[in-house]
Amino acid sequence: MNDFILQRSADSISEVNSHYMAGATFNANNYTAWFNYKGYHTAPLALSLLYNAVLQTECPTCELTVVNKPLPSRVDPASQDSGAGLNLVINTVLAMAFVSAMFVLFYINERTSRAKLLQFVSGTNAVLYWTVAFVWDLVLFGVISLVYVITLAAFQEEGWSTFSELGRVYLLFVFFGVGFLPLIYLSSFVFSSPGTAYALVMLFKVVTGAVFFGIVVIWKAVDSDVGVMIEWIFMLFPSFALTHALSQMSQLASIKLLCQDCDLPELLSFHELGIARNLLCLAVIGVAVFLIVLAIEYRIFDNVMNCFTTYKSPQRSLNEDPDVTAEKELVLGMTQNDINSYNLVLRSATKYYGRFLAVNNLSVAIDRYECFGLLGINGAGKTTTFKMMTGDVRFSSGAAWVEGISLQSSMGEVYQRIGYCPQFDALLDDLTGRETLRIYALLRGVRSEDIRGVTLTLAEDLNFLKHIDKKTKQYSGGNKRKLSTAIALMGNPSVVYLDEPTTGMDPGAKRQLWNVICKARSTGKSIVLTSHSMEECEALCTRLAIMVNGEFKCIGSTQHLKNKFSKGFLLMIKVKKVDDPKLQLMRLKEVKFFVGKKLPGSVLKEEYQDSLNFHIPQSDLKWSAMFGLMEAHKEQLNIEDYSLGQTTLEQVFLSFTKYQLESD
Repeated sequence: MNDFILQRSADSISEVNSHYMAGATFNANNYTAWFNYKGYHTAPLALSLLYNAVLQTECPTCELTVVNKPLPSRVDPASQDSGAGLNLVINTVLAMAFVSAMFVLFYINERTSRAKLLQFVSGTNAVLYWTVAFVWDLVLFGVISLVYVITLAAFQEEGWSTFSELGRVYLLFVFFGVGFLPLIYLSSFVFSSPGTAYALVMLFKVVTGAVFFGIVVIWKAVDSDVGVMIEWIFMLFPSFALTHALSQMSQLASIKLLCQDCDLPELLSFHELGIARNLLCLAVIGVAVFLIVLAIEYRIFDNVMNCFTTYKSPQRSLNEDPDVTAEKELVLGMTQNDINSYNLVLRSATKYYGRFLAVNNLSVAIDRYECFGLLGINGAGKTTTFKMMTGDVRFSSGAAWVEGISLQSSMGEVYQRIGYCPQFDALLDDLTGRETLRIYALLRGVRSEDIRGVTLTLAEDLNFLKHIDKKTKQYSGGNKRKLSTAIALMGNPSVVYLDEPTTGMDPGAKRQLWNVICKARSTGKSIVLTSHSMEECEALCTRLAIMVNGEFKCIGSTQHLKNKFSKGFLLMIKVKKVDDPKLQLMRLKEVKFFVGKKLPGSVLKEEYQDSLNFHIPQSDLKWSAMFGLMEAHKEQLNIEDYSLGQTTLEQVFLSFTKYQLESD
């Protein structure tokens, strides 16, 4: 019987537990009853079967009844310790789920606020960024784990109390950190809301830890082979590897309590009861996922997908403006030496999102000492163009160069030559302005002895010196824009991208920032600017382009665009004021009648008290004729003052943007 049970147990212990409840062996001098301790009543059942078998060999009609009346139960200390160990395992797994999910918050904030992109633009590479993050997070998690281990030591639970036992627990926590931190980094690419990410990551860890462990326990009881296979699959999840390892430690501690003289395997071995395989799996998972994170950062998967994605070629506009065509021909005809002579060159830049064409075949060359304005309403493609130029998204087709260096092949070198002020402030709330500028100065390679002077100069030029030692979360919207502009100018980049830099500023602060931008341009920098202020574009831009539906509709200087696309004149007249309201009204009517008669097609755009604003759509009138007409009738019409001007840049802008299609 011994050999039979041992053999069957070796083949399948779960089958023995579920099919063999009682048995007996018969020798010449003694009979032995066997029972499976898994069943509560198998002991009296085995005795009943044995007694009846012996009795019925002598008296076939006789029968014995066996009654089981157990002694009052008491909790065995070893069993109690075993239950406490299981509770400790579950509580530890839940605690680690809460703690480990916390690490995702910072990285999602950095990505969504674009602070991470700004660090990359300032010179940080992906390997350095994530390696430093990993080392710091592992140290922080190590401190948290140490506090937890000290708490365990205070309770002196059996199996979790000696220095060697607690040391193994701490070692397991460190390997768990190695395994789960890269998964946290991977999940930061998926979520946009830190709160949602925290909740879902925590739930994921609870499920893969506690729930998956329960599944394995059940399957091992039903079919040990399947259970072992599932166990190995679930080892791919760090939370399960942690739960399983803690369970092994608890199980070994319980066995030691029940059997002091048993020859037990080492905990840090590859034995079935050891945790070496758990540690190995955690290390392998950590390294593998970390490499996946780097592959995402370097867009390796995007490049592979692009090899299998066919994009529809961008179509040349049928009504393309000659200036836009000339700019394209200039860029397409450039040699590499020509490209090297410009600070920024875009050639046939195109971007698809799925099948949606966001940017269509843009070509432009931006020289030194030039401020290039990019205008367009929301959805025109400005933001996507900026993302392409800063390396935030890949080109679907086309190419770009900064000082002759390709964005496609040498983005790291390009980052050393560009500065970027994003549309929304990419600042870390708990840093002061001085600390923020110091960080970016170090990233830009500014010498340590020069950092203080450079920081103070930028803060003084942009007029936020008195706020420089405040935390950025205490800054007003205007001061945040000033700090973001200072970051973009840090390190003397050749090309500076400014995405609506004056948003939230008062007129005085705007003009001060304009002076800083003009000063930067005068040093040979190229400025690429987007703004909703036409006044700002006229004040700063040497050239600009208006984007509609991802295409340039016109390009040139502000005066060139107004000369080319202006439709008529703007005439503003102020009539002499008199005390008699009726007489004043009569004078205004005379002026309206005169303008309507002498300038057919004129439209009264605005009337306020004694002032009248007219739009004259006739573009073939000469300036001299217009001024002559007004001077000849100025006294007759009681005109106190008048002004005559071109159609504004804003009106030129609106004449194009009305063709912008609604984006889905």
